[in-house]
Amino acid sequence: MAGLYWNGCILDEEEENQYLEETLNSKKPVIGVMLHRNSVQSGNMKAIDTLLEEFVRQGAFPLAVFT
Repeated sequence: MAGLYWNGCILDEEEENQYLEETLNSKKPVIGVMLHRNSVQSGNMKAIDTLLEEFVRQGAFPLAVFT
């Protein structure tokens, strides 16, 4: 299982496509974050959510990928 993680959830295929389109069209710097699927599945994502929120606050576009 692999996918994209954003805003506290695993994105479904349609959401992934929309998010990737937004990434491509964004003028903001994109910051990639690699996650392990066990972390995402366990739901223990408070630290990651905080990090992603800070990237947005700083004007970046986070792209969190898990495998």
